[in-house]
Amino acid sequence: MASSSTRKYETRKRDPNSKIAALLVIDMQNHFSSMAKPILNNVLTTIDICRRASVPVFFTRHNHKSPTDHGMLGEWCNGDVILDGTTDSEIIQEIQGQVTKPDEMVEKTTYSHLTTPASRKTWKRSE
Repeated sequence: MASSSTRKYETRKRDPNSKIAALLVIDMQNHFSSMAKPILNNVLTTIDICRRASVPVFFTRHNHKSPTDHGMLGEWCNGDVILDGTTDSEIIQEIQGQVTKPDEMVEKTTYSHLTTPASRKTWKRSE
């Protein structure tokens, strides 16, 4: 019997514990809009479900303040980094209205929000 072509995308089913769970909406920015468009409705639905279940929702926005603050990321991307204040750095219009409090948006300059000082602040806030 041939294995499913979608097997690598299958996940275990779990009911999240709304007392300790949080939803992270990562980098839904204009720079990534072509990749985000196919999943946008699912993201909006997931945000709505989490809000109704009182699950905190946090958003990340990747950007750099200047062309020189990108470190190794600039080398990996051949200097094509997302600069703060540009259209590319803005959150996709459909997602913008979902950010209801300023502290739900976490700015980052690395691939992973999970290793930044801001992430520690986020987790402490939700404990």
